[in-house]
Amino acid sequence: MTDLDGTLLHEEYNVKKSTADLIKDMQKSGIKVATATGRILRGVRFLKEDIGLNLDYYVLGNGSVVTDSDFNIIYKRSIDYKTIRALYDYLEKVSLKGFRNALTNENVYCLTGKPEKNKPFFHSAGIDEIENKEIVSFVVNYEGRDMKAIEEIAADMKQKFTGVEVFQNQHFIDVAPKGSSKAEGIKTVIEKLGDVKKLYTIGDSYNDIPMLQMTENSFTFQSSPDAVKDHAGAVVSDFDECIKKYVLK
Repeated sequence: MTDLDGTLLHEEYNVKKSTADLIKDMQKSGIKVATATGRILRGVRFLKEDIGLNLDYYVLGNGSVVTDSDFNIIYKRSIDYKTIRALYDYLEKVSLKGFRNALTNENVYCLTGKPEKNKPFFHSAGIDEIENKEIVSFVVNYEGRDMKAIEEIAADMKQKFTGVEVFQNQHFIDVAPKGSSKAEGIKTVIEKLGDVKKLYTIGDSYNDIPMLQMTENSFTFQSSPDAVKDHAGAVVSDFDECIKKYVLK
């Protein structure tokens, strides 16, 4: 089970050929390969449709959605509008600048800031316009802000908003439905598979900690935050080293 951004991906929408080849080698040997990411369904389709990587499962929105290899939904949770509105108002009150996006399975609604031009599934929207949308994730960007202040805001959000899960990452605060995490999504995949002899997890950020804690076969990178390294079984240079040294050994 691998994180996507900063882990499996070489760039935002690119996987190195060596990495793609290793994934295919694992699958040929009978190893199931899945991703656990904060991205929504629309944000991972390119792996199969453009790159030709047919992963076995997708844990999306930090565990709010789980699909099979054909993107059929196995599991899904959402955040109610009342909570989204309260989160939005809270962020206004603490003056946390940066974009705020509300995500459905197929679309990203940019409540502040402008949508990226090269992403047709990004849309400008007011907070009132998403009232009837099925929101699976709420994302706040704080890049460039003082990390200590962000940690305090994230901790305060966890205390005030007990009906959701709050994850702090290196540049974002991710909010997921209550009971959702990458670890919980992985448990859903394990239940679907049945007999899982060994679980490997790899990720580079704070929201990967729950899945790193699931197994001693967990990995992160030399560039990862110390708090993430503390929960990993081993530290590697990149995804390829992890697979060559520990999985396909």
